[in-house]
Amino acid sequence: MSKEQIKKDLTMQLGVIKMKLKQLVFIEEQTGIRRTEEINALLDRLNLIEKILKEMENE
Repeated sequence: MSKEQIKKDLTMQLGVIKMKLKQLVFIEEQTGIRRTEEINALLDRLNLIEKILKEMENE
């Protein structure tokens, strides 16, 4: 897999994660049901992908 394809895939994953986070926050606000663990896991994944993309840019 080429470097450009990896960047594309990671960028798409970022978009999906951000959308899921927005959905979970909306559900939390509407229902009052806490989804803290799920949100934290997605935030960790988001941070990791952003870190990987930043390192790829620096290479």
